[in-house]
Amino acid sequence: MKAKMSVQVVVKLKANLKRETVFAKMLRPVLLLRPFARAFHATPSLNLNPKNVEEVRIPVPWGHIAGKWWGPRGEELIVAVHGWQDNAGSWDPFLERLPGNRSVLAVDFPGQGLSSHLPPFAHYSFLEMPLVLKRVVNYLNKPVHLLGHSGGSAACFLFACTFPEDVLSYCGIDYLAYCYKKESNRVTHLAKAIDAHLNLSARDAKKAKRHSWEEAKERWVVSTKGSVTPASAEILMRRGVIKCPDGKVAFSRDNRLKNADLNLLHVEQLRSIVADFKVATCLLRGLQSEYFFERGVKHFPEVLDILKNQCRLYEYHEIDGNHHFHMDKAEEVVDLYESFLAKVGSRWWGPIDEQPLLALHGLFDNAASFDLLAAHLAEVPALLAVDLPGHGLSSHVGKGLSWSYTAMLSALRFAIKQHFKWPKAYLLGHSYGSTLALSYAGLFPAETAVMVNIDCARAVNAASCDDGPATIRRNGERMLAIENRAPSKKTMTYGEAVEKIFAKRKRKMTAEQCGILASRSLTNVGGGRYIFNDDLRMACPSIGRHTFHGYDALVENVRCSVLNIAASEGLLMGQNMAVVKKHLAIMGKNCQIVDSRVVVGGHHVHMDKPEEVAAAVDEFWRSSVKFRRDESSISSETYLVNHHFKWPHVDFLSHSFGSCSAFAYAGLFPKHVRKYVSLDCARLNMATRAEPNPTFLQIAVQSTLDAEEYENAPLPFEDHVANFMEIRRDKGGALTEKSSKILLARNLRQIESGEFVENVDPRLPMYTGLLPESTLDELARRITCELLSVRFTDGVLRGARKEAYEKQIDLMRKTSKNLIAVDIEGNHHAHLENPECVAPVINEMLT
Repeated sequence: MKAKMSVQVVVKLKANLKRETVFAKMLRPVLLLRPFARAFHATPSLNLNPKNVEEVRIPVPWGHIAGKWWGPRGEELIVAVHGWQDNAGSWDPFLERLPGNRSVLAVDFPGQGLSSHLPPFAHYSFLEMPLVLKRVVNYLNKPVHLLGHSGGSAACFLFACTFPEDVLSYCGIDYLAYCYKKESNRVTHLAKAIDAHLNLSARDAKKAKRHSWEEAKERWVVSTKGSVTPASAEILMRRGVIKCPDGKVAFSRDNRLKNADLNLLHVEQLRSIVADFKVATCLLRGLQSEYFFERGVKHFPEVLDILKNQCRLYEYHEIDGNHHFHMDKAEEVVDLYESFLAKVGSRWWGPIDEQPLLALHGLFDNAASFDLLAAHLAEVPALLAVDLPGHGLSSHVGKGLSWSYTAMLSALRFAIKQHFKWPKAYLLGHSYGSTLALSYAGLFPAETAVMVNIDCARAVNAASCDDGPATIRRNGERMLAIENRAPSKKTMTYGEAVEKIFAKRKRKMTAEQCGILASRSLTNVGGGRYIFNDDLRMACPSIGRHTFHGYDALVENVRCSVLNIAASEGLLMGQNMAVVKKHLAIMGKNCQIVDSRVVVGGHHVHMDKPEEVAAAVDEFWRSSVKFRRDESSISSETYLVNHHFKWPHVDFLSHSFGSCSAFAYAGLFPKHVRKYVSLDCARLNMATRAEPNPTFLQIAVQSTLDAEEYENAPLPFEDHVANFMEIRRDKGGALTEKSSKILLARNLRQIESGEFVENVDPRLPMYTGLLPESTLDELARRITCELLSVRFTDGVLRGARKEAYEKQIDLMRKTSKNLIAVDIEGNHHAHLENPECVAPVINEMLT
């Protein structure tokens, strides 16, 4: 440990390291993440040159998200997100020191730096940030490494919890997340925050204060209590101020960013969100900063233990520095981050929580050989490729040992049975890897569900019964010669290495394909030079291979679903096809599904024609494998009452979701509400509990993105009425034609053709600012106005919701000046269907 840096590093792999055998060390999982992320993994290690920085603009509905792209495009990408009220420039010292092969997009979050401000009346919230980051990731069209500082770290963390399939790794600097614990504090905070938000929104940006450059710099330093040094403030001001005609500058960030977040998470909500978090994580904390604990996870400190125990890779480091130590001590941070990325080294296509199709490559290949195929798979939920022992990034066979076929099988068995603990294996193999899949399916038939063979090399790999002492002697001598050979000191450029692979390949491959394999076959020794990292002993025939009759016996045992793909110019053509046909006939008698395809291409047909091979695998998968909504409305209502109409007091008559807003307003601003009539309030339908997991946020974000592409179909008015009635009926709230027409009179807009289109915002079904039931209880305790609460017997307040509703009624009886709670027969729209039954009750209360 360095004297000035306390470092606690926890690297957690899914194998128990104390019990790890030689086979576990030999087999390193390589996780491939959808979509195709890179072709070349290794490039010269040079510091980023400022000349290689490019300004980018990512279009969004309200304008653009600005960013600085450092390094080459097309490489594995890091998205760097700055802290609240900072900008992408905060990463300049760090990125100037990062190795030149890294590709980094440092973004300005909305309202900051050079990015567009959010539309009028919108507020900045961490719960909106997953949507912003989703737009960025969709624009990039690839999974990314997330690197965040302060508020940017919280945004990255929430995104990684919500969309783990889009995240290769997450590194958070001096912040993780904030959550609250006491509902009374939350409600008090929310009331003040809403008013502050509206006041800030009303400010005229054209009247912003102007400062000299030095004055602006001093204000930036002082506002951060010295966390930002004068030198760092200079960097941030490059994107954070605008020059005025008089030579002075004004801060360019949106005034609304000065307000506290309106949407916060309760500690139990955050606990639920991280319950299944497994993304590789690195956390860095400044020892002189109070942000990480005091302003961050102080209500949920156990989150660190949760991450430590769940993440497939977890690191925690403490650095002697303040909140902006990534700018002040960039070199230390770069070293730690580079070390972390080197350990991540693994990639997965599809959801982490889905059991993947395990892909086994051919001899002298590596896991990268499946990159092209994985990008085209649509039905297969997840794919995991591994570098076999002695290949790619996996460890070599133990010193002094021959490599053996049975050792490969043992490594495969360890990975499936002891490491991942999968009850049944889903296997995909190419060439030599396909023989391993076939062997596993024959040795463990009850524990294999799917086997996909791509140009299986069993006929070529089989050991001859004629192998005698001469063959054994020759192989032994070759192994000893390789072992005694001095390590090669010859280095080469990346291009030279690719050319060497291309020249050595007996099976025809393109230079592009060789480049893909080189991405995992080379070690960067610096200066743009490389050496091969493959185990040379792999060139010797392995011991323990099956004979032809051994393969026959294995095939007899296979009981899983089978797909055999032969390349038209591969290993299985000619005399070898007879063996294949015999084995397919045997498996056809014992297996429920056996499919065989021929795809035009060479031995590496999955790289030659990845679309065709993926289509065959997807079709087989479908037939054989059985897998298995805002507090802004409160803000809107506050604006109408206080700012638009300027009423000192308000009376509410509200129904369903409208009653939710009125309920919250009455609890947040009790002195401003005199009477509140609630008709079948839907607040308990919309309440979150401890279950709002990342899937909820993911659905909300995706629904919002989908809504932007939604086009209302023009229809005759009567067709709209029929559709509306059908939807309501399906949801258990049937409406008459008369009532439906009343509602649709304001929900439809007539166009030139005489037809009608909906004018309802399609995003309305989803909410990202829901209140936990405990917050609703706290709001209920604060309501002091006269209150009439009407529950419709066949409405939304039934069953468990009725019990929660009655509990809140009891809470409000203690504080309300006059509370009347009545039940009226009817469905959720009884006030519309049977107004004569509802109006007298309301009239009595209002008079």
